[in-house]
Amino acid sequence: MSGVEQQFEVIVRKDGDTFFLYSREWHLLVEGTDLSQAYEQIKNEQSCIRERYGRAGLERELPVRPSTSRFSLGRILELNLVATVAKTLLICVTVSVFVFLGSLALFEQVQLGEKIQKLTSPPPGIVGKFATGVIEKIARSMEELTPERREEIRKSLQTITRELESLKNESRSSVGEVSQGPLTRQQ
Repeated sequence: MSGVEQQFEVIVRKDGDTFFLYSREWHLLVEGTDLSQAYEQIKNEQSCIRERYGRAGLERELPVRPSTSRFSLGRILELNLVATVAKTLLICVTVSVFVFLGSLALFEQVQLGEKIQKLTSPPPGIVGKFATGVIEKIARSMEELTPERREEIRKSLQTITRELESLKNESRSSVGEVSQGPLTRQQ
């Protein structure tokens, strides 16, 4: 502070011929009959206070006028700004970890659903072999049958085919309803 004079806000009041000057930062109140004389008196009081604080080694405790801008952060706010940024980064990292873990759980559920579907539906090769075996048995038995019996079996097979077709359509529609979810199910 030596050699550099800082400017501080001074409140001026006049009562009759007397001027009162008050400095909030320094908690000083001086009075004088002349404004310039009162201003010199407040500057002298500030100098005395600076000298006393200097002798005591407490210069850092003296009032420091922030920069002229009301929006500058100053020493005190700068520390709060660093703490706020650190807390914000910590919160962002924590939220990111939770989002990442949640997406992993969702990914595992999707994979588990695919595995369950593979386990519950038979492979196409088995279904094909079963259908081929049934058709071969029917063909062998058809060769040994009379024409009337063949016609009855053909009609029965057509009925079974229609029933299987309707079951297939019902199962597809119920699978579609399940994949849409219970809230959007139409009845």
